[in-house]
Amino acid sequence: MGRDPSGDLAVVQAQGKSDLKPATIGNSDKLSPGDGVVAIGSPLGLEGTVTQGIVSALNRSYTVSTEQQQQPQQQNPFNFQDPQKQQQQSGSITIPNAIQTDAAINPGNSGGPLLNMSGQVIGINSAIRSSDSSGSGQGGSIGIGFAIPINTAKATADKLIKGEKVQHPLFGVSVTSATDSNGNGSGALVAAVTKGGPADKAGIQKGDVITQVDGTKVPDSDTLVSVVAQHQPGDKVKVTYTRNGKSHTATATLAAAK
Repeated sequence: MGRDPSGDLAVVQAQGKSDLKPATIGNSDKLSPGDGVVAIGSPLGLEGTVTQGIVSALNRSYTVSTEQQQQPQQQNPFNFQDPQKQQQQSGSITIPNAIQTDAAINPGNSGGPLLNMSGQVIGINSAIRSSDSSGSGQGGSIGIGFAIPINTAKATADKLIKGEKVQHPLFGVSVTSATDSNGNGSGALVAAVTKGGPADKAGIQKGDVITQVDGTKVPDSDTLVSVVAQHQPGDKVKVTYTRNGKSHTATATLAAAK
């Protein structure tokens, strides 16, 4: 019925089926690290497999190859440039605000549901971080899996079912995590700025360290990805950053990724 490649989601409609029982949808906003979860699917072709674990972390951002969506890639993993253009150039997309879990996920149960201990779907398993270093993307689970929160998936699905286009916010920078002299996170270091993009128009430059967005502290690039992803194209965000040791503020109007 519709697809959102930049969000790694699609909606399909079953035909000729009348005896399907819908799963119960939970609320991914109520998750906390340590909550028990269960993944269901067919890893490596083994049908009806159930694996159990916990929510390891929330609001993770990861980059997944569009050609080998079993293993997140590590090259420039926090790029806010146009996700679809990035996909065309590098074969990868960045998924923000993911649920990190140690429930075993392998090729075959990615795409399946992640459930809480009440049997409610709270995520869609999307990718794993693998120990495989061959580039084949077929390495096994090492206890680091990622799921798209069901609240995100449902909002996307509702739009696709209505025939609406899903838009993602574009900030227009590539960032890495900055650290202080003690090795602690101190912000998101701007590695590149897209010419003519929202960040560029707001006066943000390469080498700036973004420390806050709309009053939310940004200790690392992961947080910046998550905070920006919670907005919509057209939203104005107040960005606090440091340049040459001095703090500055700027207002950026987020664009829509094309």
